[in-house]
Amino acid sequence: VAGIELPLTARLDLATEYRLWHAPDIELEDVAGEEFDTDHRVQSVMATLRYRLGGDSAAGPALAGAAPRRPGPGWYVAAAGGATFPKDAEIKNNLANFDAFDVGYAASLAAGYRFGNGWRVELEAARRRNEAELIDFNPEFGEDRASGAVRADSVLVNAAYHPAWGLPFQPFAALGVGMAWSDWDVRLDTTGETYVDDDDAAWAFQVELGAAAALTERLTGTVSYRYWQTGLFDMAQPDGRDLRTELTVHGVTLGLVFALP
Repeated sequence: VAGIELPLTARLDLATEYRLWHAPDIELEDVAGEEFDTDHRVQSVMATLRYRLGGDSAAGPALAGAAPRRPGPGWYVAAAGGATFPKDAEIKNNLANFDAFDVGYAASLAAGYRFGNGWRVELEAARRRNEAELIDFNPEFGEDRASGAVRADSVLVNAAYHPAWGLPFQPFAALGVGMAWSDWDVRLDTTGETYVDDDDAAWAFQVELGAAAALTERLTGTVSYRYWQTGLFDMAQPDGRDLRTELTVHGVTLGLVFALP
């Protein structure tokens, strides 16, 4: 379990957690009576509200005396990482689609300027990667398990606003636009043949909603939800057929922002 916790009031906290649950050795029996072993893995992202009952709250005095404020103007650098959850990727020029992806990761680095009036702008470079799981050809031919990965690198210009709502943390919303470069390397498990091994560039945008809390005088922690969308990638399959598809990715990230002297 890894996560971040933000105080909402003297007793109420909002926590966001990533959890990896793994049962490595499960003994089962199939319908023919044959025994076999397998494992089971679940990845999840959870949001939790925690309320502390009774007694004095350790966070109470700090929150009661805290004066809500926006960070002052200046340059900063930031890093973030988290889990990604891609939607199915429809192939535009035939009936097939990438029916499922495994939960993957996202990592980003950014440099920007905070204006002190709630607004900030930044240049962000990010990488997202997800394993392919299923390809759905059409109702007649059904699905086939897939392996391989889809990687997407992007460079976006983000603009964000932190409203002064008088809360013990800083909510924010951001919009970013830029370019994405994606590499698709996916194979069919049944035959082992390559389904697509190509790359292309397309425009991309993202919407981010999150909250920030000061950890030290210069260091701030963030937690956010990101919706990331690309235009069409125009690629080719090994037999020469066109393959045009796009990526839509939901993500939950934790980050650190360091204000430069």
